[in-house]
Amino acid sequence: MGDMGVADDNKLGNYIELNVGGTVFFCSKSLLTYYCSYFSSKFSDDWTTAYNHTNERGNKQIFIDHNPEPFRILLNFMRENCIECREICSIPVLLQAEFFGVDDLLNAVKFRSYINKHPEFRGSPHDVIHAFNSRYGGIKDAISKGILPSYLVKRERRKEYALLGKSSGRFLVQGPKRLFDDGPFDDLSAESGLVPISPLFLDCLNWLGMNGFVTLDIPECVVQEGIRRIFFSRFLAYSSKIPEHELWNSFIIDNNRNADEHNKKPISKQYALLTVCSRSIVPDFGGVGMLREVAKIEADLGLKSEIEFRGQRIHTNISKVSGLNEATTVSCMNWLQTNGYTRREPELEEFYKTSQSISSQKTISIFSRMYDESFSLELKRKKIAHNISFFVETSSVELSR
Repeated sequence: MGDMGVADDNKLGNYIELNVGGTVFFCSKSLLTYYCSYFSSKFSDDWTTAYNHTNERGNKQIFIDHNPEPFRILLNFMRENCIECREICSIPVLLQAEFFGVDDLLNAVKFRSYINKHPEFRGSPHDVIHAFNSRYGGIKDAISKGILPSYLVKRERRKEYALLGKSSGRFLVQGPKRLFDDGPFDDLSAESGLVPISPLFLDCLNWLGMNGFVTLDIPECVVQEGIRRIFFSRFLAYSSKIPEHELWNSFIIDNNRNADEHNKKPISKQYALLTVCSRSIVPDFGGVGMLREVAKIEADLGLKSEIEFRGQRIHTNISKVSGLNEATTVSCMNWLQTNGYTRREPELEEFYKTSQSISSQKTISIFSRMYDESFSLELKRKKIAHNISFFVETSSVELSR
């Protein structure tokens, strides 16, 4: 992008007239030099003396032998700092943007089209631009190869998978090896793809949910053996915290879909487990007995603890709502609804039941909620929800407010 101070406004005047293919555009020289490398380099004494004249209003007029309609669109981009996707999805506009060196717009085009074509790409936004140039060349070459303008709108949908299984009484998660490249995992985890987390069912399920693996899916090439494993998938999506990422995204406005849909992060979920037990027959005043149900909820309440599991000390994020210990089903359902666990997951329930030895007197239900950081922050700040204190089930130590 050109430097705002490249052109000397005192020599040529702040405003000029561009005659583009017979259509006159009135604009500031600083605007053109700021956005276009073409004008930034061309605004010199030699060029302006040879190719412009002063009109009756004292403004410099320069003739450019190009189609005026694409230039009108590019000039509007310079003025508004954004452009509609349908406008940039024009071959004449793309070619003129390359000719005039509208670098910010060109980078936004390359970034968006490459990520739409290769959502699995990992690297900085500048790495994306480099990859585009290396693979497809310039804008004209990318057009001839069918990448532009189609992949400004079209998006490849590619999946990656993770597996939740049970072996030797322990639940485990096997994830894509690409997740282990930058994470705090040991060599054994990276080699096997096993995620080093607690072997408890909810810990494993919440890891999958928080990492976007929320769709139960079986790859076509995989034959599921038995009933002790289940596959989850998520769509690949590029992400980066580098400022250019958000800046280039903001240049191209698409009214036909969410402006950031082509780069939307996977949906994240959290899960809660509701267990209802039939305890006993309690006679009422008339001597007629009724079945007494006792319910409990287990979920990630933002608390960590260490418990003993099969002779080993393990860390877990799962706790039980102490105020709902031996509570009614109604009380537990109200807690779930109030805390956002509104969606029941029958397929997960079936997998859990077939993986466990569950008494016929127990009813297991699994509920999910879309992850919202405000839930966890509120729980950590107050350590209460609806005047109920939480305690870690295995420690039996109630936490203070």
